Amino acid sequence: MSITDLGADAAAESSGNQSGGSTDNDWSRFELSGCEFGRQHPTTAVRGTIVALRDLYDEEDRDRPDVAAILDDPEIVTSEPSLEDSVVVQSEEEGDQFKVVNESDDQTKVLEGMGIDFAGNTFYGDIQDDFGEMDRIALKRGGGAGRRISKTLDASGATAAEAQIERDEDGDIVSMALDDDGFPAHNGGLIEYDNEGDEMPRYSRATEVRPDVEGREVVIMIQRLAEIDPDYDGPSYWATVFANLSDERTEEITEQYADGSDRDPEDFMTELGGTEFVQLSPTDEFDPSEALVDATGYIAWDGIDREDADEVLALNTARLEQGHGSVYIPEGQEPDDVVPDSVDDLELDPGEDDWGDESDVTPAFGAGSSA
Repeated sequence: MSITDLGADAAAESSGNQSGGSTDNDWSRFELSGCEFGRQHPTTAVRGTIVALRDLYDEEDRDRPDVAAILDDPEIVTSEPSLEDSVVVQSEEEGDQFKVVNESDDQTKVLEGMGIDFAGNTFYGDIQDDFGEMDRIALKRGGGAGRRISKTLDASGATAAEAQIERDEDGDIVSMALDDDGFPAHNGGLIEYDNEGDEMPRYSRATEVRPDVEGREVVIMIQRLAEIDPDYDGPSYWATVFANLSDERTEEITEQYADGSDRDPEDFMTELGGTEFVQLSPTDEFDPSEALVDATGYIAWDGIDREDADEVLALNTARLEQGHGSVYIPEGQEPDDVVPDSVDDLELDPGEDDWGDESDVTPAFGAGSSA
C-alpha cells in the first residue's frame, strides 16, 4: 500500500493494542546543538533517523506546544505522485532555517528568486530539491498534527496523563501516591485533557522517543485532514508516522494492530526505496524514565478538586501518612474541614522554626492557612 493511502487509513482508523514493558532511556543526554530548525506543510513526507524528541513550548502555556522530531540524515520523500513536487526552502534568516512544502499545494506559491508564500505567509530562501548540507534537523509541528506525532513517537504516548489517585465507584478518593512536593504523583502519561470535554489538550511532561523506534529510520507525513477524510471540512492537519523496525518487532506490532482492527498485518506496511516501513500508532508499552517525569511531569490542579473539602482532606491525610509533615489549606476552605482529626496542634501562621523536624506543631500552608 502507498504511503499516502496509509495516511488516509490512519486518519480513518487510529488503532493500536499494546501492553507491558519498560525503558530506562536517559532522556536528558541529548543536546540540540547543531540542529537546523524548520517546519513541514501539507502534503509532504520527511524521512530520517530519529534520535530524540524535544518540546518547544512555554512552561506557562502548555496547551500550545510544538514538538520537534530530531532527525539525522533527513530526506524529502518524492517517490509518489502526490509528493513528487515537494521541495526544501532553505533560509539563512533569523528563525526557521527551512520549510518543507509541496509546490503543487493550492496554498503554496513559488516566489521566483525569493522563496515561497504559504497560506499568505512569505518565507524567503533558496528552493532546493533536498536538505543539502543539513545532516541533523529539528522537524517541528504544533496543533493536532503535532500531538499526533508526539503521541506516536513517545514512549507512552497512548497513556493519558493523570494523577496517581485511586477512586471508588462513587468517585471518592481511596488512596493517592504523592510526589516529592506532597501532591499527587504523575502516572507518566503524555497529554491530559486530549479531546475530552471543554479543556484544551496540554502536554503534562516532556516527550521521550520510544525505544523500539529510537535510532531507526522514520517517515513523518503531514496531510490536510479534509483531503483524506470526506466527513471533515475544517482546517486541521493530519500526521502519520512510519518506522523501519527490526524484523521481530515489525511482525509483533503489525499482528497487534491487526488484532484490533479488520485489517491484515501487511496492511500496516509500506515500501519506500527498498525499505519496509510500519505505520505506527501510539503505544503504552514503555514507561518514560523516572528522571524525565520527576523533572518535567505536570498535572493541572494536581488531580484534586480544591473546592471539595473531602478531596483536600484526602490529600492532607495522605501528606501526613507519607511523612510530609504539613497540611495544605486552599482558599475558601475551613481548616477544620480539610485537616485530619489526628492533628492536635495546627499552626495556621507558621514561622521558620515551625517547619523543623523538632517542631511540635503541624504547619499549614496555602491561601486558606491565614484564616
